[in-house]
Amino acid sequence: MKRGGPEAICRAYARAIDRVFSNLPGMPYAESLRVLRRIEAEHASLLSGHPKFALELRRRTAEHALEQALIHGRSRSECRQKLAVAESLGWSDITRRLHFHLLYARGMIARGHYRAARAISTACTDAIRRELAKIERLSRRRGRKYFMDWLRFFDDVRDELEAAKSPRFKSRWDAGGHFRRSQANRRC
Repeated sequence: MKRGGPEAICRAYARAIDRVFSNLPGMPYAESLRVLRRIEAEHASLLSGHPKFALELRRRTAEHALEQALIHGRSRSECRQKLAVAESLGWSDITRRLHFHLLYARGMIARGHYRAARAISTACTDAIRRELAKIERLSRRRGRKYFMDWLRFFDDVRDELEAAKSPRFKSRWDAGGHFRRSQANRRC
């Protein structure tokens, strides 16, 4: 790979991820993580003098690893660990945080881990309300509708949690069996 500026390296990373991303769900879980780590290592080594950009590559890789854990139906503890890694690196903005917490909550509902989903949903709803309170204090309320949409997404999660009390409940986020509890502990 040619050496270039940090922006060029980040674009090359994004292109490399795009090339393999559609194949990742079809790969075994361990292989998908190896591919992600290999791509990260190739590009992060070129960013040794640019810690801000290197951190962003690590963030994106951690986010992709969380997605893969959810898609491959890994255990709750492993998904929680991937979420913790992503959180420890920080989020580039609140929308990235909300997006991955929403995916995690939906995955936990599909697996039957309702308390974990409720905890994440409540925490995110509180964060959204804090952001809305900040926006309300501004003279121009830019972004209000955007956060109201996020609030609706998490309200859907709460509605799904209420519906889960029914004995005939089947999660609408089961995604073709990817999140079934019986697959949650399968080995690579």
